[in-house]
Amino acid sequence: FDYRKDELFQKFDKEYQKQKEALHARFQQQEKDKNLNLEKKNELLERLRTLLASEESQHSVQEFRKVQDSWKAIGPVPAAQAQELWKNY
Repeated sequence: FDYRKDELFQKFDKEYQKQKEALHARFQQQEKDKNLNLEKKNELLERLRTLLASEESQHSVQEFRKVQDSWKAIGPVPAAQAQELWKNY
């Protein structure tokens, strides 16, 4: 006896594999985006450090607000680095 999958099951299996691969690709892209967001937030931290080292002026307050808005707009970072990043912020 040789079991053969029927045509409907084969179609389902192909579609299931496509969906599985698409989901995997999406999660990989999200991880890449999170790592990119981490780099951006680290750059913002450097800008804040230089801003805090300079004299306080109206320009520095405006620049701080711009950095703060950018920080909020960037998005999520990898969970492993999130807590350390907020401590540095």
